[in-house]
Amino acid sequence: MGVAAAATLAVAVVDQASPHLLAPVREVAADVWSPLQRAVGSTDERVRTLTAERDAADRRLADAQQLQSDRAAVEKLLGSSAAAGHTLRAAQVIAFETNPKTAVVQRITLDVGSDDGIHSDRAVISADGLVGRVSAVAKTSCEVTVVTDPSSVVAARVGSGVLGTVTGKSPTGVAAHAPGDVSVVVVAGGGLARGDRVSTLGSLGGTPYPPGLVIGTVVNVDPHSDTRPASATVRPAIDLSRLDVVGVLTS
Repeated sequence: MGVAAAATLAVAVVDQASPHLLAPVREVAADVWSPLQRAVGSTDERVRTLTAERDAADRRLADAQQLQSDRAAVEKLLGSSAAAGHTLRAAQVIAFETNPKTAVVQRITLDVGSDDGIHSDRAVISADGLVGRVSAVAKTSCEVTVVTDPSSVVAARVGSGVLGTVTGKSPTGVAAHAPGDVSVVVVAGGGLARGDRVSTLGSLGGTPYPPGLVIGTVVNVDPHSDTRPASATVRPAIDLSRLDVVGVLTS
């Protein structure tokens, strides 16, 4: 037992026996302990104040770092070949929707909408290439169907000029491609080879897809068949797991 605790106990015992004897002691104790208690209380308040100031500083630093990171991402996007020749609105991904069976991202939500001049059927790009197209627009947000969605179909040019369509699902009669990959099916004859670059053919009027946006690279050619067109598996140029800042093409 500490000295202070022992003294307190002794005072309590005597107080029970002869309360009048301890009146002077109580006055002295009050004179000694009250300033100490105030000092302890003041220290606690100072600790709380310093902790709050530290936490606020940490938040400001985190905000500044995020702002710097976002600025760098936008600059990379604007300087990319995908953005060359286009006017775009930079946006940030705020939500993902994945396929419940494959866990592959099918749709994303952006933090821009009709209030920002966004319209449906506009291509969305990252610095690496085509992300997808705007499929629904609200006032302050929009939904994008990405190239990996089974419903997505994009007219494409493969290699030196073979025409095809890129879709998020494997062709009938072909083994399913790996999650996250897409398929290209030839529509006008011609051969496919591993390593071929796949890019957008371009839509009428450039909407939703202008020509020349990189979609990905052929990583596997499907076995030949006399009953179906040539097809191949394509690895998208974009990394959906790291998708953050993107651009909606406005012209």
